[in-house]
Amino acid sequence: MSDELLELVLSDGVLTFDGRVLERFGFSFAESTRVHAAEIEDIGLVRKRLVGTLLEVKARGATGMTISPSVDDAEYVQLEAFVSEVRSRLGGR
Repeated sequence: MSDELLELVLSDGVLTFDGRVLERFGFSFAESTRVHAAEIEDIGLVRKRLVGTLLEVKARGATGMTISPSVDDAEYVQLEAFVSEVRSRLGGR
């Protein structure tokens, strides 16, 4: 597992992953949300016409996170790459 910091700055929030903790700042939430890598069971990204973009982190217990970022096509590509890299660092989860 890499300890190199991943950081994605989008128009309405920031996501970071340091190999141990996935953290969300912004996205219409007053406080950040953190999920430890050992608790993450799955991370997924979908884009639907009526719903928009949805990033869902499933974790053991009640510590998961769901984000609906407002992203354009260019930011969506960056978000896909971020999710793919987090998945890779988690061993494909």
